[in-house]
Amino acid sequence: MILVDAGDRTDLSFDLRLEFADTLHRAGLVAGIDDATIPDKLHASQKYRASQFLVRADETCLTGVIVLGAEKMTDPTQAGLRRYRLDKGRPVVAIGRFGSRQDRLGSQARIAFAVGYEPVIVDLAEIEPAPLLANARIPLMAPLGKPEPPRAKPRLLIFAPGEMAQTPGFAQTLPLLAARSGFETTVVTSAKARSALAGAVRNKRLALLGYCEFSAASLAAGAEIAVVLDGGTPGANAAMAAAHLVGRGGIVVDGTADAILMRSGAPVVRGPQDISQLAQFLETEILPLQNAIRAEAQASDWRRYNDLARLIRLFPEPMRVSAPAPRAAPARRKTVFVPTNGVGLGHAQRCALVAAQLPAGEDTVFAAFPSCLSLIEKHGHACRPLVQKSPDHGEPFANDLLNYRRLQRWLGPGDRIVFDGVYIFDSIFRTIRERELDATWIRRGLWRAHQTNDTALSREHVFNRVIVPLEAFDELNQHYSLGEHIHHVGPIVQPRAGQTQTPKQVRARLSKALGVRFDRLVISMLGGGTAADRGPQLQTICAALEGQADLLHLIVVWPNARVAPELMLWNNTRIVRALDAVALMRAADFVVTAVGYNSFHEVLYHRIPALMIPQIAPYMDDQERRAQAAVERGLAEMVLPDDLLMLDRRIRGFLNGAPGEALRKRLAATDLPEPGNAMAARIIVGGTDETRRMA
Repeated sequence: MILVDAGDRTDLSFDLRLEFADTLHRAGLVAGIDDATIPDKLHASQKYRASQFLVRADETCLTGVIVLGAEKMTDPTQAGLRRYRLDKGRPVVAIGRFGSRQDRLGSQARIAFAVGYEPVIVDLAEIEPAPLLANARIPLMAPLGKPEPPRAKPRLLIFAPGEMAQTPGFAQTLPLLAARSGFETTVVTSAKARSALAGAVRNKRLALLGYCEFSAASLAAGAEIAVVLDGGTPGANAAMAAAHLVGRGGIVVDGTADAILMRSGAPVVRGPQDISQLAQFLETEILPLQNAIRAEAQASDWRRYNDLARLIRLFPEPMRVSAPAPRAAPARRKTVFVPTNGVGLGHAQRCALVAAQLPAGEDTVFAAFPSCLSLIEKHGHACRPLVQKSPDHGEPFANDLLNYRRLQRWLGPGDRIVFDGVYIFDSIFRTIRERELDATWIRRGLWRAHQTNDTALSREHVFNRVIVPLEAFDELNQHYSLGEHIHHVGPIVQPRAGQTQTPKQVRARLSKALGVRFDRLVISMLGGGTAADRGPQLQTICAALEGQADLLHLIVVWPNARVAPELMLWNNTRIVRALDAVALMRAADFVVTAVGYNSFHEVLYHRIPALMIPQIAPYMDDQERRAQAAVERGLAEMVLPDDLLMLDRRIRGFLNGAPGEALRKRLAATDLPEPGNAMAARIIVGGTDETRRMA
């Protein structure tokens, strides 16, 4: 492994090391960064990027060391080189822009003193006679590659300095550019400008990224055209992305004030400096001529001079060992379902129902939290564990960083990923972009009025398609974004045909297993307790049902749920841990249930009389609205969670049987939308226009 170091240990030099390690990796070399040399404070994006390259130098077989910015050798770097205990068989390559022969000799002497032998000196002024940026501290060289065939909807990458991106005109023009020109547009700017644009621009297909959030090579790999706007000198991130795109034969438009990129002699096109003129320029000057522009870039002498292979040939032989050849791509791509958010059981069940409808022979696997493994395996799917969030972790995103590394190993370019959740974690977002996955987001709605979820929606652009399972009743369906990528399907719910036991058989099995005889059965399912304490409601229900000699009350919880010990003191109440509660619910005279998406639709579609107690935690979906829609149609009864007196009264009212029978009859006579399980599966593997007509 080549260790990438730098002459100084600043935040900027660390970012440059990450960029260069990524560039070497894409050229087929094994590169890493000593974890003992990272800055004291890193922001989250740096940690995600660095996680791919950090190594323990004393536990790694080093083939050599590269020192970037060697013209600024400092004591910490010199001490680090001494600590590696290198020998001549593990050479050091010092890369820098040396202002004079004396500077070069000074750096060479400091390195030689640290390691005991002479380093290989590479002066960028000699190997890069015409760099994109005159004083760049990193080689702006990239591996050469063949351009991809033109896309019907080209991917456009715009680099804009923060000051420019925060002007009102920029925010007003940006969505018009994306819509008018038909590009898949990504804007890279400062973190402050990105936040401002996210609040001003409502186009969910427009990607807004911060500088250094992704590597330059990764950004270039996701584009066919790059535009660099800058009133001064563009940053190394923009220049490096431009170099990678030129290396791939892509198109780079120089919109800098002084034509900085074009003056290097690179095969770039001079473009407007004002974003308001960009759409017309791209439509008239670039798109009609893109094949000719690509061909010119491919034939450019500048491109060949800035081929990374020229630099690598200067490395001593031990450092030119290629990485092991990647494993051959499987004959067919796999589909990975990732149900997440909280405990994730409802998301996992929804994914499992959709996965069951995929065509036979699909290579399907789940990546899920440990809390979901039993449920997923019960449905017959293989599952790989993700790391659950824990208060013991040093940082709030520590588990997601580990999940990112796992997803990076499990997924390859072209694989499918199906994410079911509300918040799009960095692990999901980054893996989709960096692996160029075929991505689907299953996104249920009914968010509360105060929940804008702008953060989640700002990442919608990374998905090829969004599947929205509809609510059973039209007034509950909300539209958070529009476009051809949005697909509406019927409610995703367990099918009635999938039940293998009759209610009578289920009752007989319960009687035998629990050792009790009963004529009436009541089920309580109020959730696992993460959203709110349901203890008072459960105690009220148990008290109302106590003393009913012919009645069995089951409190049904997930296998890993915590149960208050005092609930076990009631005579006719039993705690049952179950992965699939539908069979039990169908056998009940009535159920008392929370009003999450899955439980609500199971009650309706399986025609089960229910008393609904909505969860009202501020971060939950609007369960009260959902329950109210059923109540207004006479299909359920509802009690708010803090009204314990009304809960007691309603439970006792249900005991005479009349309310339950009335609900059951109305449920049986109600027409409900066709379940969307099969349609969602078809969309994942191929798509269908039928879903858009349902909207």
